[in-house]
Amino acid sequence: MKNIKNLCVGLVISLAAPVALATPITSGLELWLDATDATTILDGAGLNPGDAGFSGNVSLWSDKSAAGRDATSAGTTQPTYDTSAMSGSPTITFSGSSFFELASTISSGEETIFIVTRMFTNGDNEGPWLGNSNDLGAHGVPGAFFNDNDRYFVATGDALFGFVPASSPTTDTIVMEMRSGDEVSMLENGSVILSGLPVTGTMEINTVGWFPFGDRHFYGEISEVLFYGRALSQGEVGQVQSYLSAKYSIPAQSSGIPEPATLALLGVGLAGIGAMRRSKSA
Repeated sequence: MKNIKNLCVGLVISLAAPVALATPITSGLELWLDATDATTILDGAGLNPGDAGFSGNVSLWSDKSAAGRDATSAGTTQPTYDTSAMSGSPTITFSGSSFFELASTISSGEETIFIVTRMFTNGDNEGPWLGNSNDLGAHGVPGAFFNDNDRYFVATGDALFGFVPASSPTTDTIVMEMRSGDEVSMLENGSVILSGLPVTGTMEINTVGWFPFGDRHFYGEISEVLFYGRALSQGEVGQVQSYLSAKYSIPAQSSGIPEPATLALLGVGLAGIGAMRRSKSA
């Protein structure tokens, strides 16, 4: 807990005086999806946004990292491209039934994830930004990062870990998850919302916008995904945050570190999510 708390204190300090970058840090980058780069987006006919006849459906979202994990989709599962919905910048819209599959699986024992996103209100705000196509039954999924019933969750091969209180990012938001050792911290627009959540196991990610347990789909917009297979330093987090804040005109915020007593930490199986949904809809 002490290491994560010290890191989060540093994050607040570093975000107070950000250094804007033209591109994000690339060391350890396992996935980089960027909707503002029209050359990385193709429809089924091989056309880019701006080309005459571009359908708006996205069959390929190319990975800009060196890992080459291109995201592909086919038929009715294809998300759509919007030129200006994310603070005036392009974004990919997920309808609640659309998703991408990655060319290969990301496996991480530590990670730092940034996602520029906005969730649509759909009753319970379920939203897997990242997931895995394998269904482990009662054990859930091998990896996921998502929001459900206004709670953030991280899934690994060991279990599903989440926390309350929280919220759903229904406005343009830069969401960050970082695991250092066996502890997770999370930020929204640079503001610390969680520190010290114990998470073990390997996170395995090979989908964007879906995982099969309960057939959960993301419903909203994603403009950029940065997945690092390591825990970034506090300075690096501040630099990436400032890069995204400047790029999407989303102001970075800062906040005090939440005391452990103010966080209700939750370690539950995916069956617990179903129980929460049934309780909410009752």
